Amino acid sequence: MSIVVVTRPAFFAVSLGEALVHLRLVGDVDGYVAGIVLPGAQALVEELTGRRLTTTTLRLGLEMWPAGGEILLPGPPAASITSVTYLDDAGVRQTLAASNYVLDKDAEPAILAPAAGVTWPSARQASGSVQVTYVAGASSAADVEPSLRAAVLLACGHKYEHRELAIPGTSLVEVPVGIRDLCAPYDVRDRFA
Repeated sequence: MSIVVVTRPAFFAVSLGEALVHLRLVGDVDGYVAGIVLPGAQALVEELTGRRLTTTTLRLGLEMWPAGGEILLPGPPAASITSVTYLDDAGVRQTLAASNYVLDKDAEPAILAPAAGVTWPSARQASGSVQVTYVAGASSAADVEPSLRAAVLLACGHKYEHRELAIPGTSLVEVPVGIRDLCAPYDVRDRFA
């Protein structure tokens, strides 16, 4: 199984203005907070939860169709399916018609399954043979859980204060417990093991 980011988020769970207020900064003249701190903070929270916070297009690659028929989509919440493709027995990439599958967006993780009366077509077993491209994450910052938005702000502060991986004469700084505690109730990483 592989997961690739096709399109990065166009916005973050917190705005640049919110991050600057949290950091007690007047501006972001060099774009450091906007270009490094804020994306890094959101990536940290996404890593700690196994979720995508804001609209991101992902591509899941599988060697073959799953035996049980259901495909679990990492990075909930899943919003929509862009395409489902597979390598046929001749090695030619085919696109499955949307009428051949259903997406259970309410499940966590979301489940892609064959439509009623449909089975997955025969596919060549190879790395990335089956590819599901889908959109995951909230469509607006207002739709992101408040606790996760707070975790992003705390992560901004942490990343801003600890810009260097290691400072001579000190130990490495771990992710603060507060960030982990805010993320813990939303952690779905064990559901993909």
